[in-house]
Amino acid sequence: VRMIIKNKDALCLIAEDFDSPAKRIKNLRKSQGFSLEDTRAMTGIGIKRIEAIESGERELSVSDIIRFATAFKTSGDYIIFGKKEGGAANGFIHQ
Repeated sequence: VRMIIKNKDALCLIAEDFDSPAKRIKNLRKSQGFSLEDTRAMTGIGIKRIEAIESGERELSVSDIIRFATAFKTSGDYIIFGKKEGGAANGFIHQ
């Protein structure tokens, strides 16, 4: 969580990691400028499945996690737990 000071009396907190793997995957894709087609080409996962994963309608398989982590140059830990470094989950799944 980052803090942004809007004025000396109020703070605005912004969630950096989002709440779910689905939201993290969608944010990673968009923040890196990838379209659904780009993501399909990089992961081998069909567009309808990617959309279902990003919307939370479909659960992630271990294979999906590894493919997304590799494509977005992140760790499986980040996709699953939202942890970038440290913590009990660190190193659980990484490429």
